Amino acid sequence: MSTLKALPQAALAYRGKKGAKAETSDGDSLPDQAKAVPQDAHCVFVSDLPEAWGEARLTVALEKAFGKFGEVQAVDLSESRTFGFVRFGSCTATMKALHATHPILADGEETALVKVREAQRHVPSMLHIGGFEKDLEESAIKALVDGWSGVASTSISAPRNEEGATKGFCLATYPSLDEARRACDALEKGKRAVRWVAERDSNKDITMGRMKRAYMDVIECLGEDATREGVLKTPARAAKAMMFFTKGYQESMADVLNGAIFNVDYNEIVLVKDIVIHSLCEHHLVPFFGKVHIAYLPNGKVVGLSKLARVAEVFARRLQVQERLTEQIAAAIDEALAPQGVCVVIEAQHMCMVMRGVQKTGSYTLTKCMKGLMKDDLRVRQETMDLVMGGRPRL
Repeated sequence: MSTLKALPQAALAYRGKKGAKAETSDGDSLPDQAKAVPQDAHCVFVSDLPEAWGEARLTVALEKAFGKFGEVQAVDLSESRTFGFVRFGSCTATMKALHATHPILADGEETALVKVREAQRHVPSMLHIGGFEKDLEESAIKALVDGWSGVASTSISAPRNEEGATKGFCLATYPSLDEARRACDALEKGKRAVRWVAERDSNKDITMGRMKRAYMDVIECLGEDATREGVLKTPARAAKAMMFFTKGYQESMADVLNGAIFNVDYNEIVLVKDIVIHSLCEHHLVPFFGKVHIAYLPNGKVVGLSKLARVAEVFARRLQVQERLTEQIAAAIDEALAPQGVCVVIEAQHMCMVMRGVQKTGSYTLTKCMKGLMKDDLRVRQETMDLVMGGRPRL
């Protein structure tokens, strides 16, 4: 299974060893399993949360319930609010939370029993399962999934849209990897939509929740009422938008090229011009946008033309500066095709120069990166630039 690399270091798991003794800073005795606990392992995973309580209510209840073990530094809830992480300020508090009886959340007269376990390095035995109606409750979804596979899942998390309806899929967790495999086999044989949860899928729920809270803080810091109708759903919308603007972090050249490299006996320049890109300036998080021109001189291999645009998109959909973006596109093509030469030219307008700062409209920035013969051979270099820049209007 994939590791949760994107989780903060404090959320990584530790595994106790039996027969060990542990000393604590506050003098309390801990179970023998506490030996050699890393000092950054200050996080526990909580599940079976009462989703109906809402995010703010759950956060307060968790802070109160787990505060008796030690200082709670953060509570990170999933988008579905059925599971999350509680982060402490010390290993002592973490160990107490893990070895205590199941904490009870209390809010007024309502109570809820939650489960606590280690914040694991690896994705638990979890499957992504689709194919059910979007208006079902999670109990009905669990009954369907368990019936389809014949293997009982321990928990079901069904992400919901802004209107509160489920999205037609769920994340099902099983008590062991073996049981998850049996469920996966049964679902595949039954022609159900199933796949193993990828690292970025399992992390996305947690990430979205944290981003929504961050955007809510920004709105309140601006002096706005975060509960006003017009901005009530803005944190969720902004989080989803930012995930899209930066989706390039989740993509690789292997995903993009996908076998679209072909052996072709062609030794003249290949040029794709005017590829429109949008990116975010890493200094101010405001857009810059423009056009990319990509040229290469094949060396026995060519790539599908649309893939050149996809390569540009992958690197543009990250926090960027134009200079590095130009270099990254050229380096990726050079590595994938080993051509005789590569040239990448970007013309872009930067909103950090238009909307703020010097506020100069109409200006644009041109950057280029050349490799191989397109850099070293003056004739090839000149021909390339003539093809790229000749007879074309400016932005």
